[in-house]
Amino acid sequence: MNIVYWRYFLLFLSFSLSAPGWSAQVQPLYIYNTPPPFYPDAPDNLSHKLAYWLTDHSEGRFKFETKYLPRKRLDNLIAQDNWQGAVIWANPIWFRDAQKLHYLWSVPLATDYNLVLSHRHKPVEYHAPESLSGLKLGGILGHVYTEFEEMVKEGKLTRENTITYQQNLEKLKARRVDVIFLPASAFTIIKKHHPDIDAWLHISRQPRNKFQYYIFCQSSNIKLMDYIDKEIIRLHANRQWMEIFNAWRKHVE
Repeated sequence: MNIVYWRYFLLFLSFSLSAPGWSAQVQPLYIYNTPPPFYPDAPDNLSHKLAYWLTDHSEGRFKFETKYLPRKRLDNLIAQDNWQGAVIWANPIWFRDAQKLHYLWSVPLATDYNLVLSHRHKPVEYHAPESLSGLKLGGILGHVYTEFEEMVKEGKLTRENTITYQQNLEKLKARRVDVIFLPASAFTIIKKHHPDIDAWLHISRQPRNKFQYYIFCQSSNIKLMDYIDKEIIRLHANRQWMEIFNAWRKHVE
């Protein structure tokens, strides 16, 4: 009788120890940015690292999974009232929520710069939006370039979109566009795949802007955002994580 009892007890204990994995609430981490550090298909990408960190520190409460969505599909998703999960590597301005009224926004996740790239045969030094007057800008489909929207509407700047930063860079190399923007965080990886880049690329001494990445979720998902905020603060104290985000400073300072 005792042997049978202990067998059932050990079986129950085994199931109990594995229960957090079964009961964890799955939270998609949506990503629409395509630079190599963030894109889920890129090796050793930061999106997977972030998902692993958030899952590992949740003590079985959450399981975070990265999921790529094109910007239009993402916009359709977050327009729904009860969408689940969170959007990572975002900024309130890019989602027309500068006052942070429509969504719950995290504390800043990381800082980045938008480099202004051009061809050495037609170098561009950026000082203000008017610096690009009369040029053809290579843009990323779905991305909002707030300070240039009026210039494009008035015909002072031509914008031609592609889907990825890689395609944009190839168009710049072929001189089919005059200028493109590239997050400084992507430059180191991009350079590894373009060993000839120093021979033809010009980087403006002044970046287009300095900005911060955030995470946001649906406005009623307070518990999720409370957890994310706590973990971002812990990430900022993690030396290895911060070294990753400080690696690109040499390109802009």
